[in-house]
Amino acid sequence: MLAALHLAVPWVLRRPRGRDPLRRLARAARARAERVYPAATIGLGFLALLFTDTGFPELGSPWPLLVAGAAAGVGFPLLMAAVVHRPRRIARFPARAAGTALCAAAEEALWRLAALGGLVHSGLPLPLAAALSLAGFALLHVPRNGWRVVYYQLLFGAVLTALALIGGVVAAALCHAAHNLVLGATSRRPRRPAAAVPNGLPPSRAWGSPT
Repeated sequence: MLAALHLAVPWVLRRPRGRDPLRRLARAARARAERVYPAATIGLGFLALLFTDTGFPELGSPWPLLVAGAAAGVGFPLLMAAVVHRPRRIARFPARAAGTALCAAAEEALWRLAALGGLVHSGLPLPLAAALSLAGFALLHVPRNGWRVVYYQLLFGAVLTALALIGGVVAAALCHAAHNLVLGATSRRPRRPAAAVPNGLPPSRAWGSPT
């Protein structure tokens, strides 16, 4: 239930499209959505910690898995950026770093502890429960970032789920926090412009052909 409420938050706060007066008023009312979402997430995550008592996944994590989680959180966005040939570079100190980390930890309490643990506790097989929680976690990010992020969030959610199952929710929370801080501190390197063709040269399709 708490995870479902959390999933609804970004969809309610999403900016509507259009130019009619009602939608302009809605945009003005939702101008502070960037603050509403973290506050709602942290509040719901706190409730998840208070009222979720399934015992699965485990909450605590041994220190080697905490280190592994942090390393995975740093490495995942950098690796994925390199795979798509858009490497990231350090650009700034992440704004509101403490709030970013706390919000990431709250998401883990909601989606790994409350959603995944609650579904398994209700009798669903672990693979099905994991698939449903992953789908919800991916859909959570669509209103802000668009449908193009679904594949990325499914992969990242799978990493977080594996960490929670193997090493506890705290390891997953540390991974998630490190991931979000890296994204906040880096930016994509601009694509290199194509080399200009000197004036007087024939088009490239004619290169190598007899003149």
